[in-house]
Amino acid sequence: MMVLRKLKPVVISLLTGGILVAALFFLCSANSQKALAAPVDLFITPSGSGDCSQGAPCDLPTALSQAVDSDHLYFAQGTYTGLGGAVITLTKSIGLYGGWDGSTTTPIVRDSNAYPTTVDGEDARQGIHISGDITPTIDGFVITRGRGEEGGGIHITGSPIIKNNVITDNHVIDDPGDDYDGKGGGIYISGGENTVITQNRIYNNTGGRGAGIYHFGYKVTYPITITNNEIVGNVASNSGGGIWSSDSPDIIQSNIISGNTTIDTGGGILLWHSPAQVEANYIMYNRGDSGAGISIGYYSTSKLENNVLARNANDGIHVDTSSPEIINNTIVSQILNSGAGINLHSEWGCEPNDCTTGSYINNIIVKYEYGMSSQGIVTPTIDYNDVWGNAIYNYDFYGSVVTGTHNISINPRFINTVKNNFHLLGDSPCIDAGDPAGVPPAPAIDIDGQPRPSRTIVDIGADEFWFSDFLPLLLK
Repeated sequence: MMVLRKLKPVVISLLTGGILVAALFFLCSANSQKALAAPVDLFITPSGSGDCSQGAPCDLPTALSQAVDSDHLYFAQGTYTGLGGAVITLTKSIGLYGGWDGSTTTPIVRDSNAYPTTVDGEDARQGIHISGDITPTIDGFVITRGRGEEGGGIHITGSPIIKNNVITDNHVIDDPGDDYDGKGGGIYISGGENTVITQNRIYNNTGGRGAGIYHFGYKVTYPITITNNEIVGNVASNSGGGIWSSDSPDIIQSNIISGNTTIDTGGGILLWHSPAQVEANYIMYNRGDSGAGISIGYYSTSKLENNVLARNANDGIHVDTSSPEIINNTIVSQILNSGAGINLHSEWGCEPNDCTTGSYINNIIVKYEYGMSSQGIVTPTIDYNDVWGNAIYNYDFYGSVVTGTHNISINPRFINTVKNNFHLLGDSPCIDAGDPAGVPPAPAIDIDGQPRPSRTIVDIGADEFWFSDFLPLLLK
């Protein structure tokens, strides 16, 4: 009996431990099963009162409260409003999909054009607010009349995919006495590593800085991607009418950036302390006091390749205290109030590390008041460009700027400038006239995605001549 009495605590301990282990095992299994559970589809209408199933949709607050990470929320046609700081506040990695046709039977049908789904801030709150370490998707909405101190339409501190939306008539509260107020009329992004903004139409938004899109990416490792959007008609009361990008290696690619306006600089794009890559965009009809197409400032090391900048006033590209690579771009204006195709600026008496430098290779610059000009001390590398037909001077440089020996000044022979077709004709002097050594190298493809070079030496400008581009003219 004494032995049993001594063993009793041990037995109880073992039994208790076993129960605890079993409980932990089942708890972990339950959590694992929950983590691996398939995404749930929730269905929403503006006046829904059901259980969020396809046959009995619910309203927006109910669906947001039920949703967990990876769930999909489908919005039927209609207008969605809300209370508080934003119509929709996201703190989960869920998918929001507009344009659901409202059908109660599978499969799910979406068409954002036929069944428009509107997030309306009513000029009182942000449209969508995304915060935290989350990766939601926003697809197929009209986001309008959003208002906030930052990010009228969409405010982002997570890493979302923003796709296939119309973002229009949003604005931010702009205090004229505060240069740092009023950022991101359409979209505001702080941090936002790996954010993707694609296939959206972002137009008629207003703000102080970055009226269309504002991104401040301090200390980010991974860039945001802005690709295949139309960014049109946005108005900044300070700078960066279409896009403001700073402190991040952003990829700005294959967008139409047109008709944006700023009082100061960067009508189309402002790059500030930026290592961004700006590639294969059409940047046209933008306006600003300087850098109406693109403004590059404050120690930026941006790379601009394969862009067409046309009809921008004042200046196609303005560079201030920066060292960009500007390679294989086509920069065209219509002379009146056009400034310079590329305007290089440094402070007078700048220290060597503060002066504007950079490489300006394989560019076409035509029909400005000045082709290339400078103020202050600049030390650029300029070669293999076609600078022609500029009203006052092709080159108007201060001090001892030295151009290379391979620049030309001949009509580049575009297919149709009236219709803004800046592909090269077959007899263009820009064909096989680019830098054969390529330091820095020309991009491997042109603005159309065609390989470069088409023969042995790269062409000057954004377009690499291929006979397939020219063939339609011969068939007319």
